[in-house]
Amino acid sequence: MAEDQDTRTQTTRRGALAALAFASVGVAPGLATPVTDADILRICARHAVTLSAYQRDGGKLEAEECPLWAAYQESIDAIDAARPQSMTGILAIARAAKLEALGLGDDEDPANCPAADWGWKIVNDLIRLAGEPGEVAA
Repeated sequence: MAEDQDTRTQTTRRGALAALAFASVGVAPGLATPVTDADILRICARHAVTLSAYQRDGGKLEAEECPLWAAYQESIDAIDAARPQSMTGILAIARAAKLEALGLGDDEDPANCPAADWGWKIVNDLIRLAGEPGEVAA
């Protein structure tokens, strides 16, 4: 019984932390595909808060059961779907990629996180914004 209660307390605490991560940057979960660079800035700010919360308090539950993981994955999906309209949006994604690559340490490792994919995303966005046809295959 005590173990069940402890698990419920953890889940509730994690749900509260995930809600705080969203509230702290003024973005509700389930935000549609970002349309403007302002949307991308908000999503990347939310991602930084969510990543930090997950690194600090997550990982103790299975991913499917952890609200912090769900929030983290949702912010990754939103960044994946973003189409920057200027260097402002591109830089926001670049900064999010840098945070991902740093992980929990001081050594950058873009291969084991979304950073590598976002690097190619940035290449394609720069080509698109320059008006050149085609995308570079990753």
